[in-house]
Amino acid sequence: MSAPILAAKAAMLEAGAAIHAAAAQGPQAVQAAQEKWAPAMAQAQIVLQHAQAAVDTLATNTAIASYVAAFWWGAALFAAGSVATVLLLRSAIPAALKYGPGADPATEKIPDPGTEDTTGGSGPAAK
Repeated sequence: MSAPILAAKAAMLEAGAAIHAAAAQGPQAVQAAQEKWAPAMAQAQIVLQHAQAAVDTLATNTAIASYVAAFWWGAALFAAGSVATVLLLRSAIPAALKYGPGADPATEKIPDPGTEDTTGGSGPAAK
């Protein structure tokens, strides 16, 4: 596909240079150059329009694929987060955060505050 595009670009550049060179000779020469190069310029324009349409189609398809991939990545991350949340809530961490260290989430036994030494060794539990 790149060879026709390069040929069309070269034809457009050559036609532009010829018309620009004819401008120094007057309006009659410009008109003659435009008429001479009109078919080549029309063909080059068609090739470039087809190339642009192909690029637009590719860009559209890439954007759609990106949105679909982003959706599925989001769904996968949501599922992983849901599983992690369930596993976390079934662990000992929520009970420890709620009741303090030593809590048993299976039996929901809360440790008696009087049996722990929280005073650094000088309270009634230390004796």
